[in-house]
Amino acid sequence: MINKVCFIFDVESAFYKLIPSPTYTGLKLVKWKIFSLFSKFLYAHPPSKGLKNLVQTFKEYNEKATFCICGYLYLKNFQELSSIGFPNIKSTWYENNLNKKWGHWARPNSKYNKDLFLGEFIEKIANSKLFELGLHGFSHEALVFEDKDTVDKIIKKAVLSAKKRGIKVCSFVAPFNMVRDSKGPEKVFSALLKNKIRIAQDSHQDKRFYNYRTLKLIKPDAFFEKTSSKTETDMILEKMSKNKGLFVLSSHDFSWRNTKNLRRILNFIKKNKIKTIHMKDIK
Repeated sequence: MINKVCFIFDVESAFYKLIPSPTYTGLKLVKWKIFSLFSKFLYAHPPSKGLKNLVQTFKEYNEKATFCICGYLYLKNFQELSSIGFPNIKSTWYENNLNKKWGHWARPNSKYNKDLFLGEFIEKIANSKLFELGLHGFSHEALVFEDKDTVDKIIKKAVLSAKKRGIKVCSFVAPFNMVRDSKGPEKVFSALLKNKIRIAQDSHQDKRFYNYRTLKLIKPDAFFEKTSSKTETDMILEKMSKNKGLFVLSSHDFSWRNTKNLRRILNFIKKNKIKTIHMKDIK
């Protein structure tokens, strides 16, 4: 039986409807476009409700969670975004795939603003001992597609956005779980260290834990969502029963239209007196 659990949620709100994986082309891209139109019937609606549902549930159970949040979401309004400066990207994959410019949502009258400027809500949970707040890029960029200077700028501006809410971040999950570039594997890691990030998720490594210089990299033991089936959730609970030590669970904010699956896991944790910890506290 495990004795500790770390819940890590990638918080991207409406960005999941705006930005497909850069690996999607052809039929996959078409399917994503169709899915984004009808996702409100499956996922949290509006998208920002997912984070609020998670916060409410973890408060109810008095358990800890780590939310790695896109830097953009830490802001309250377009004026704050203007003061920081929107970090653009140099790669053209987004424009090529969607025929839209990157950052088309970053304007004063954007219909997405209510789900992208979450600073006021984040401010309400910033001092809670239950929640650690980390980073998930700035606008959910595919970092490995960018050059070193662009990656540095994206991470720096995300850190500055969190500071506007009085938060000093030290944990990071890369958008699309793309953290290692085969041509320059140290590119993202170096930018994180430069901005005082101490721990990050690397889902594609072989080891559960390893270090890049002083940066600790962790691999989740399981991924789960609101949409995970009963069988998938049962398998996670079985793993938690058989494994030893720490168990790391990774998820997204926007899928949590309700928290039924999460409550099953939290009830298991309560029943077996398993401790929940923050990502920053993983040794």
